[in-house]
Amino acid sequence: MCATRRQARTHGRTRSRSSARQAPPGTAASSPLAHNGNLINAVELHARLRAEGVSFASTSDSEIIAALIASHPAERIEDAAAAVMPDLLGAFSTVLMTKDRVLAMRDPLGLRPLAIGRLAPLAQGGPPRYCIASETCAHDILGAGFVRDVRPGEVVMLDDEGLHSIQVIEPAREAFCVFEYIYFARPRFALQWHRVAGDPRPDGRDPRARGAGGRRPRDPCP
Repeated sequence: MCATRRQARTHGRTRSRSSARQAPPGTAASSPLAHNGNLINAVELHARLRAEGVSFASTSDSEIIAALIASHPAERIEDAAAAVMPDLLGAFSTVLMTKDRVLAMRDPLGLRPLAIGRLAPLAQGGPPRYCIASETCAHDILGAGFVRDVRPGEVVMLDDEGLHSIQVIEPAREAFCVFEYIYFARPRFALQWHRVAGDPRPDGRDPRARGAGGRRPRDPCP
């Protein structure tokens, strides 16, 4: 675990109306929460929580997830996250930070990416340090090595003792979003263990090969 904990998120809005109040990250019991995805039952969950007396500052999916976790009676936050995961329908890769741990969870279909990285110990012989990000190129900037993806339906905890996992839901199938490959990702991004740039296309063609008119395909991001 890192000596200091930091959370950052850059992402467009989801379903909610664009405004400063909708800007992520949200909070769960004063713990910062970042979320990538869309909940298809957000309206129903929002109405249920309002009926239970939960107040909201926005209509964002992030605040709904945060409210579900914060209002759950479980003593440990990882138990609360595991308990509410079956209530969340849609795509969600979520990271939550408390004063002594970082929690990450991914929807049972694995629609959105979420990757675990490992950094060298602060002192020789010390425990490994971990980080979590949607894009593995963020790990590259930190000098972290790619460990693995957060599994669909899994809750991962990072604390001073290392990495811990709860497989909450065993996925019947995976449905990773193809737009992560062809639209969102940077070329150095590793998705499902494959680098976006340089991997063969499903039809076997080299993505770096020149196309019609002798032009190379444009990178997904500048």
